Amino acid sequence: MLGNMLSVKTVLSLKNGEVVAVERPRTRSKAYARIAQLLSDMGKAERMTIVASETEVGQQLAQALRGTYQGEIPIYKLGAVVGTYAGPGTAGVAIVTPH
Repeated sequence: MLGNMLSVKTVLSLKNGEVVAVERPRTRSKAYARIAQLLSDMGKAERMTIVASETEVGQQLAQALRGTYQGEIPIYKLGAVVGTYAGPGTAGVAIVTPH
């Protein structure tokens, strides 16, 4: 509840099969910018896909990633189980890197 009041958006990552909190930016736009930076730091991506609970959220994230990745970024609807636990406004990115 406090996170909602402060408009905190948690950025999560999967590391060695575990979900890890990376950062907690104060706004959605700052979260998107940070995700773009993290993906850029990973090097060149061969493919990128977005999953989102809402179409608009997925499109906003895709727009933020355009500077990082020039290829097509398909956007898929987040599954019901994950969406139920993660809540509205949730988005995720999956990437394939050459290594």
